[in-house]
Amino acid sequence: MLRVIAVGAGAVEYLVRGSGCAAHESRGETVDGPGYYAKAVAQGESAGRWFGTGMAGLGLSFASGETVAADDVRAVFGQLRHPDSSERDPVFIGSRPRKYLSAEQRVERALGREKGSPSAERVEEVRRSAESDGRRSVAYYDWVFAAPKSVSVYYAALIAAGATEAAEKVRGAHESAVESAVSFADARVAVTRTGRHSGPRSVAGMGVFEQGSGTTWSLWAHSTNREDEPHLHTHAALLNRTSTSGGKVGALDGASFRGLKQAVDAVYQQSLEQRLTAELGVGWRDRPDGFAREIAGIDQALMDAASTRRSSLRTVSRR
Repeated sequence: MLRVIAVGAGAVEYLVRGSGCAAHESRGETVDGPGYYAKAVAQGESAGRWFGTGMAGLGLSFASGETVAADDVRAVFGQLRHPDSSERDPVFIGSRPRKYLSAEQRVERALGREKGSPSAERVEEVRRSAESDGRRSVAYYDWVFAAPKSVSVYYAALIAAGATEAAEKVRGAHESAVESAVSFADARVAVTRTGRHSGPRSVAGMGVFEQGSGTTWSLWAHSTNREDEPHLHTHAALLNRTSTSGGKVGALDGASFRGLKQAVDAVYQQSLEQRLTAELGVGWRDRPDGFAREIAGIDQALMDAASTRRSSLRTVSRR
């Protein structure tokens, strides 16, 4: 299943240090940021890669498929800054990232404007209002492509059996399917908007949507979840910037992702199935819940045993 998460500026270590996945953890050691990145690759995970057709339009010199450097990712995804500029004298990719107050800061400011001493009910009302204010500066969107659990279990079983060539075919099928899905999304999500799109019409008129010249991604493939269970997935970080034919750089219209998410996920799932069937001859069956398909013949008990994190999250959500 595909998940899309908006990530604010400054949260780039989430990518560089492994997005919370087990193989990227320091195992209790004290390691600096680049050390985490190098350690993850040394433990067998693939290095992050640049991807997309929008890098040149943003003035970025990277090529699609090229391995990322941690400091470049920190500059581009963490600060929306050209990596050849410095933090002291930054050159931003488009406009400078906006800084919004935290929920607590908004509560403090709102209460400071109250006349007299507000009641407990009024304090709670102000707090709820502040917490519901979703304004924040989005630096990138984390599109998480996760293989069906049977694929992850199959991959892990092949490695355990020493069938490394077949295991690499499974991983290669997943990574190739992700690239197909991201390529499908590339031009379709490269849309920016200018002007007012809600509220009263401005003097200049209502806002307009403009087609961008492609998007910029970094792809991070992982094989485990935080519980170190088999979980073949890729974090595809989509930079919140695109350039128009007129050379203007703007933020992406994130609201439009909702209508595309299902189609992008379908491209991934179909590509994965076709590649695995062609490469390894596996068959497929519909899952009982109807939301996905699993490799036929993979024991459900094995999949359940490798899904304790999912079960724990369900338990928490029901409380």
